[in-house]
Amino acid sequence: MVALCLALCSVPSDAQSTCTTQTIGTGSSGPKSCTAAPSLTGENATGFLAPTLLEMTVSPTTWNTTPSIADLNAGKTETQTMTVEVRANRTWIITASGNTTFTATGSLARADKPVSSIRFSTVNSGSGTGLSTTAATIASGSAGAASGSNITTLYWWTTLSWTGDPPGSYSMPITLTLTTP
Repeated sequence: MVALCLALCSVPSDAQSTCTTQTIGTGSSGPKSCTAAPSLTGENATGFLAPTLLEMTVSPTTWNTTPSIADLNAGKTETQTMTVEVRANRTWIITASGNTTFTATGSLARADKPVSSIRFSTVNSGSGTGLSTTAATIASGSAGAASGSNITTLYWWTTLSWTGDPPGSYSMPITLTLTTP
């Protein structure tokens, strides 16, 4: 006597796979195992491709200051604080850069005030680092949500002098870039 058993393994309708097992002879206890190995793609896939995910929140995004006599005597504007929060699923780096010179308006304004007069630091003391047109690393961290080491406080100020900063309006866009190493 010949017994023939067919088993159909169920998979999603867009991608089906059939496996067959055959039992021949007497004394058989029934079908042997049957395994299908479908190759699934798209929405029926059993796995996923995780992209690099990066998110940076900066606050505040602008600030204005009007230097006082005390600021000119101290040689710098009042320090401005910026909070940068990062969420990433891998290690990350934040770089900062600026334009070559400030945009200066006003008949007496200094048109060649350099980008390096903007200073930054991750601590609220010291001389800081001068901003450059070349992106410089200002913070880095590891994968995680914006908590603990993924929150960075930056302190910004601009150097001043009585002779180098005549009356006018000065502005400089600062570019913060979040990347992966």
